[in-house]
Amino acid sequence: MYTHIVYRKEMFLKGMIYTLAFLVMGLASTYLLKSRVAGVFIITIMVLPIFFLGAIIKKFTRKIFIQLSPGHFAATVLNANGGEVQSEVNLNVLRSYSIQIPNDKFSTIKFTFEDGKSFEYSFFQKQQSDESITTDELIISFHSLIREYNNTSTTNKIIFKPSFYASNAGLFCIIGLSVFFIIAIYLASLSKTKALPVSLLFGFILILQLILKRKKELDYYKRMS
Repeated sequence: MYTHIVYRKEMFLKGMIYTLAFLVMGLASTYLLKSRVAGVFIITIMVLPIFFLGAIIKKFTRKIFIQLSPGHFAATVLNANGGEVQSEVNLNVLRSYSIQIPNDKFSTIKFTFEDGKSFEYSFFQKQQSDESITTDELIISFHSLIREYNNTSTTNKIIFKPSFYASNAGLFCIIGLSVFFIIAIYLASLSKTKALPVSLLFGFILILQLILKRKKELDYYKRMS
């Protein structure tokens, strides 16, 4: 089976380093060097990658060939320089797996080994070429492979776990943020200023997004279980 993956974690980590570096330089220029023009220029450079997001995602995208066989699966990733990275995973060393939906662009299947280490594949939800398999078909194929393994294995059962936001931990996280949000509204109401801070609006939007994300991933988990 042929499809595309994106190194989502690597892209996110490098993006965070880039953003923090330019943010620090921008603040230093504004408050230490007292140069507001330099600060604005640096912040502008910091946000420029937003307009080239498609090209950035493409830079972290690779072709992958996946072969599913009873008891194991193999993957061959084609690097940008034409090289190949091959790997094979026996199902008897896996403890659990979960399916995550980070956003509307990607779906991720995460595997956890018996020793606690983990790895994941992030697939595009939209086909990148007509020849590639759809992400839904691929994830269902993984799910079926592991289900057949569990039905025949007498020593090891691979657990299908909910994603973080579909789990109790995700629920407690949302509840905790909601409590802090309510406290923040109460404290803001005690202020002499009648207008609520803009940050509270962003906080409300964030909590609402997390609630919708939990519902989406929990519904998916229940449907696949």
